[in-house]
Amino acid sequence: MTQDARLFVTALVLLLVAGRSPSAAAQAERPREPSDGAATPKPAAVPAAEPEGITPATRAAIDSGLRYLIENQNRDGSWRSRGSTGSYPVAMTALAGLALLSSGSTPTQGPYARNVSSALTYILRSARRDGLIAQLEEESHCMHGHGFAMLFLAQS
Repeated sequence: MTQDARLFVTALVLLLVAGRSPSAAAQAERPREPSDGAATPKPAAVPAAEPEGITPATRAAIDSGLRYLIENQNRDGSWRSRGSTGSYPVAMTALAGLALLSSGSTPTQGPYARNVSSALTYILRSARRDGLIAQLEEESHCMHGHGFAMLFLAQS
């Protein structure tokens, strides 16, 4: 498998397997106001159990994939394909960033916070005045990357 294919497959598999997004988890933990208006105390933080179906072997594969992504992030916060039709840095960065978010990290918290923040900065710097999120000099087609970037921004 080529380096490009491995990066793409790793990001997609991590997105599918890693469980709920941090946004959904944070929303589920928000205290709800009772109907009488009294504040509900927030329960103590309990470590999240692994989602059903995540075996030790699956966890090891997820962790290995996350390490692979971290090791292949560029200094500017991006990930790039090394394909012959373009490097698609916005799409690759957004997908890798989504995988890191799915692991539970955010731009400010978690073991991959620095990497998520760096990816977020790269995506934001790729936004053009017309609203398109792309690196046109490196991408022959940019709409998928723009869509993935919007999803990453929404989850961040």
